[in-house]
Amino acid sequence: MNWKDVPEIRVSDVFNERILKNRNWYEKSWGGVLHPLFIVGYGVVPLLNQRVKDSFPIGICFVHNDKMRWLWDTRDIERIRVRILNLLSDNPSSVYGWVDAWKQDWKEFIAVCSALEKTSLQELTDAELSAAYEQLVDAYIQESSLPYLTDSFLASGKTDWLVDMITEEIQDKVSKENIASTLACLTAPVHTSFSQDERISLLSLAEKLIRKKDTREVLNTCNSEAVLRSVKKYPSLLKLLSDHVSHFYWVENSYYEAPFLDESYFLKTICELSKTSDILSSYRKEAGLCLENKKRKQALYKKLKISERLRSIITLSEDFSKWQDTRKSCVFRVNHFIFRILDEMASRLKLPPAEMYYTIPSELQSVFLDRKYDRKKLQLRRSEGCAFAFTAKGWRLFEGKEYRGIDQDIFFGNPGQRKVLKGVPASPGSAKGTVRVVFKPHELRNVKKGEIIVTNNTTPDFVPAMRRAAAVITEQGGITSHAAVVSRELKIPCIIGIKQVTYILEDGDLVEVDASHGVVKILKKSR
Repeated sequence: MNWKDVPEIRVSDVFNERILKNRNWYEKSWGGVLHPLFIVGYGVVPLLNQRVKDSFPIGICFVHNDKMRWLWDTRDIERIRVRILNLLSDNPSSVYGWVDAWKQDWKEFIAVCSALEKTSLQELTDAELSAAYEQLVDAYIQESSLPYLTDSFLASGKTDWLVDMITEEIQDKVSKENIASTLACLTAPVHTSFSQDERISLLSLAEKLIRKKDTREVLNTCNSEAVLRSVKKYPSLLKLLSDHVSHFYWVENSYYEAPFLDESYFLKTICELSKTSDILSSYRKEAGLCLENKKRKQALYKKLKISERLRSIITLSEDFSKWQDTRKSCVFRVNHFIFRILDEMASRLKLPPAEMYYTIPSELQSVFLDRKYDRKKLQLRRSEGCAFAFTAKGWRLFEGKEYRGIDQDIFFGNPGQRKVLKGVPASPGSAKGTVRVVFKPHELRNVKKGEIIVTNNTTPDFVPAMRRAAAVITEQGGITSHAAVVSRELKIPCIIGIKQVTYILEDGDLVEVDASHGVVKILKKSR
């Protein structure tokens, strides 16, 4: 499927009773701009339905002032999950066949990115720049379609289906006080995430720098430029540093921004690590964590006589978690190039980049090549808000009067003035502190030690802030989600699945978190 062939559909194809009646919406929200997420919509609805029949019938996204709220119907999530579980019993090769098909998509996507890394966008003609954009989007949409099946399989609502399934089998085999630790072991990851891969690589480099007396002494100054000068004396160390940058320069990208992380950035991180931790010990722990998880899990399988059916489901959750993580790394990688290309186009049009970020792909022919655009319309999409929807038939962008006419209570309701919030326990423990709501990546730097992070879901760029936090609360995620896994590794309390918590809680609210029971008590509102 070529994304350019996906048609614009009528309002009635989206906002009709068949699609909207009695829907229960599952929300994903984060900081971001219109253009890069609109691209994703092509892959996760029209293309996915072509490749796997009866997948998501609709995805809707609201955008306002660089904040995005993406909505799936929870019934569709449940339906797709049940379908995958049934296939796992009846025809497991078909489930893993999706992964095999995606691997070829991934290779082609990486090839396009590798070529762009060597391309000077400034030297391309307008037509060549437009062609580079289309080639990138073609590869990205193809790569990003099948992996979204994992979001149905791994997502949770008011309870975590996988935890419930495991609990049902082990509850007569394990004492009540050991249920939580047993669940944590059986759901622990056995594959490294891309953020772990980056950290392991960085710790390995740090360990080699510390072995050299002169670089070790310079590290103590925490001057990254001085460390870089010292590293340049050793060609082998410089190559390791360069390799690390080339593999991981994109790890803090998002739908909101795409900073390029250079040698100085990673050396500064090493300097900070050398002050706060035993590098060698940290390296060994990180490098061996997944293998240790696998050994413990296998021992529990044998001790508790876990059924083959449950083992296969846990194994699929592990493999799908890795697949989902790789899909997320694709988002981080591709947005580096999307933002670079849009920035270059904006420069040639003499437009602020923010206005280009609120175009949509089908407009670029007119906006960039034909120089036909309405700046006020682009500005209003950001300041007043807009929404878009994808169905199996096509897409629709709602803006201006159409957008203002949408009854958003259908999707978001009214969170109300609750004093007690209930979610899914993900990492046990308790904490009391003030809230820090995080929508956008740059807001992470505002998180102070002892605060409670409140967000839709964490991503790898959250980890430094999570190390400072007293607890983490998210709107979405399962027991194998990034927030759950990292919180357990950091031994901080974590509750997931509290719907609209980022709108119920505000910066400065005083809360008490009981993550062993999934309860948040609001002790005092900031205003």
